[in-house]
Amino acid sequence: MDFVVYQMRKQGVEIKKELLGDQPQLIGDLVITCAADMRGRPTKVARLQRESGEILLELTDVQIDAFKGPRMVLKGIEHKQTNQGPAEYAQQWLCVQAGAPLPMTSRERFFKESGGSRH
Repeated sequence: MDFVVYQMRKQGVEIKKELLGDQPQLIGDLVITCAADMRGRPTKVARLQRESGEILLELTDVQIDAFKGPRMVLKGIEHKQTNQGPAEYAQQWLCVQAGAPLPMTSRERFFKESGGSRH
């Protein structure tokens, strides 16, 4: 099933909720499976991937944190390669089913709250 996914953390630090709509929109199939981790133990893995199978995002030790209508929040561990080597960060994804209303950008929110025009 297609979802639009917003990463809710950057290097483990929470992004303010009012800025979530400013994050890049990553769209793809959301797949949650069980796989072996580096130690061989089973763990839940969430992947956002294209139809071709290309993986856009991946979380390990994934859990559903919240679920309401066409939205859910997944939390887990994000693995990144940094200049200092491999790193793990806490990560949360806001997953919005394709076709459902998306979070407003800060620009849209500003004009809505100020009642101004967008020119």
